Amino acid sequence: HVGGALKILGRTRLSVFPAGLQIGGDIVLHRAVSSISPGLQTHGNLAILRCPELARLPDGLSIGGDLILRRTGLKMLPSGLNVRGGIELRFAQIASIPADLSVGDYLDLEACQQLESLPLGLHVPGWLRVARCVRLRRVPAMTVGFSGEAPKLAARWTWNHLERPGRPRMAPGSLNLENCRSLEELEDGLRVSSTIEVAGTLLKATPNSCRDARLQWRGVEVPPRVAFEPQALDETDI
Repeated sequence: HVGGALKILGRTRLSVFPAGLQIGGDIVLHRAVSSISPGLQTHGNLAILRCPELARLPDGLSIGGDLILRRTGLKMLPSGLNVRGGIELRFAQIASIPADLSVGDYLDLEACQQLESLPLGLHVPGWLRVARCVRLRRVPAMTVGFSGEAPKLAARWTWNHLERPGRPRMAPGSLNLENCRSLEELEDGLRVSSTIEVAGTLLKATPNSCRDARLQWRGVEVPPRVAFEPQALDETDI
């Protein structure tokens, strides 16, 4: 058991993160490991940065804060993953998200170009970004926002000197679908409490279950006619 933070920076003799460790603070693994043994738990945040040989995470991983995954070799997220904060997994080669994923804040999957599906019934209490997920064809019945009180999390981050900052956070309850160029359908039952960014998609409408969500085009709030029928606009709409 380690009561505080744990940072492993650069190549060491420790290529496999050992089993059963419980960490009280943040964990930062930077160019460090190729495998993580089962049983890892942390009450803080976990950042895995530039570990291209890391192909999978152990099932049942429990994170008390945010999970940040950048430039790893991951092809999937593990089953039973429980993250009380948010998850950043941008530019990854994953094709799907496990049905039993539990996330307490945001889910950032921007530019996961192999991503083909999201799980039915997923609840993302914060915001969801799947912009530039070019193989995603539909968004199933799921919930973005409607979170109530935000969870009390570990203080955010002490590792930013190692990497460029991530993309800006979005407003709670927002769904960003920008440049999902294969996206044709939002299924009825999808609920979004704030805004839906639809620029660069093939969408023609939103389902009745999204009737209270506001539409955006490149960050600007627009009515449905502007979002889905731009070819029908004339000078009176400008």
